[in-house]
This record gives sequence, C-alpha cells and structure tokens, in this order.
Amino acid sequence: MGRSRQFSACGINVRVHTQHHWSEYVSLWKSLHALKRPITHGPTALMIGDVKEVKEGSPEDGLYGYLYRFLNIDPNDPWFNIVSHKKATDKEVEQVSIPDSLKPNLKAIPYFFDVKKHQFYFIFRDKDGGVAPASVYRLFEKLTATKSVKDKFQKVDITVLTEVGAVEAMLKWPVISSLTIRVERPNPNDEEDDEAVFRRLRRRNVVSETHVYKKAPGAASVTPDAEMNREAKVAANNGEVIVKGKNPQFQRDTASSTKFPMHINGRYDPSIQTLWQALISAVVAHQEK
Repeated sequence: MGRSRQFSACGINVRVHTQHHWSEYVSLWKSLHALKRPITHGPTALMIGDVKEVKEGSPEDGLYGYLYRFLNIDPNDPWFNIVSHKKATDKEVEQVSIPDSLKPNLKAIPYFFDVKKHQFYFIFRDKDGGVAPASVYRLFEKLTATKSVKDKFQKVDITVLTEVGAVEAMLKWPVISSLTIRVERPNPNDEEDDEAVFRRLRRRNVVSETHVYKKAPGAASVTPDAEMNREAKVAANNGEVIVKGKNPQFQRDTASSTKFPMHINGRYDPSIQTLWQALISAVVAHQEK
C-alpha cells in the first residue's frame, strides 16, 4: 500500500424546475458541457472537462469527470523578461508563438454529480490542487444564464451547500437582534420540510420568500422557535440565513450561512483508488450520516 493522502470536498445544490426528475439534471449537465465554454475570472479560467456515467448505462447513479482550470493569458498584455528585469521588447515578444487553443497551467479537478439529490460535489483541496466554491458557483451561474440553456431549463437555482451545524450555531447566539431567512424554491423530491416550502411557494406563485425577524423593544433576543429553525434549515441549502447580534464571545457581529460552505474531508491511497472514487465514497458516507 502507498501513502494515503488527504482531501476536502465542497458542493453545490442545483435546482431545476422544468421537470423534477433525475433525468432533467443529467440533461442539464450534458447541455452545459456541450457549450464547451470556459468561464474566466481574472487570468484564471474554469470549464467542464468531460462527463461520464459512474455506472455505464445507468445515468441515474450519477455523473463524474473533471473540471479544467487553467490560465487564460492575454498575449496582448505586456511581457516581462525575468533575466533583464525589464519589460520585454517587441522583438522578444515576436518570438512567442502559442496557438490560441493551448492554455497553460492545467489542473484537472474531479467532480461527482449526484443527479438524484441534484447535488454537485468537487475537490476543494488536494495535494494537486482544487477549486473554491465561489468559482464553481460562478461557473454554474454563467453557463445556466446562456440563452440556449435558459430556453430549455428556464431559471436554474444554485446555492453553495452549507455546513448545517454552523447555521444551527448561529441560531443559538446569546443575543439575536435580527434574523433574516431567505428561502428559494427547493426541489420537491427532497426532505419533508423542503416539500412543504416548495408547495407553499408554488401556491403563492413566488420563487422566493424573505422573512425578517427583529427583536422587540425590551426583549433580550429573538428566540427562534421550531418553525423558524425548520425554515432556516431549508434556507441553508436553498437560500441564505443572516444573523445579527452578539456572537458566543458576546461581541457585536453579523454572520451569513454563505460564509460556511460544507466541507467533506477524506483520505485515500492513490495506489489503489482514484481521487474521484474517493470523492464518491466520501460523499456517500456523508449522506448516510
């Protein structure tokens, strides 16, 4: 056996409302992949590398592959000669010949898309690198806003999966002066609380609701009850929860669920298991908790 390596994974909750079925998420992801469009942020670009079925012939068991991250260099930007410590001359730059189709510093980042739970998992940290939740969120946001995708799937809702324990801790602050719970349409195939929220939003013909609870004059704190706790749990992965008041250290503070992305930590032996296999195993173990 070789030496084991550690990794950490994060996730994105994806909600499509044209059809609430795993096949719609398979279709969505393959449509996004077919765009072959990199999303750039500064000099870095991220795109969907490939799409494969975890169990060939059974897409309902999930999809896997790699996200490709690379540098997207603008050849028209100034070049620097590290030997002379001066801006490169036009003559030196003329010697540079890189086809537009080639990009440097490629990192292949494993992902797993659980299409039944409509949750997309990816490597956040590993010895060979990973990708931040904000970058993957931006990838989904930009690609699902493409006209061809919107025409087929309408508005796709996206939320970074949150560490639920962190949200529960926020609701136990010693002083809560304001509690904001913004919930977007969950997928009705989820838990009972998600189903109830979905039915309520559909009945009201709204795509989201925001409830703001403020401390009454003279009261020590907002006191979240069972209903508010259930609503916050749904909003954790389908919206946002914001708490203002005094944190456990009795310091004035503001906290948002978006600042606490869920992390799944694991280990694997590269000599007997690939990273994407380890990722899937870690996700399944996490879901079974």
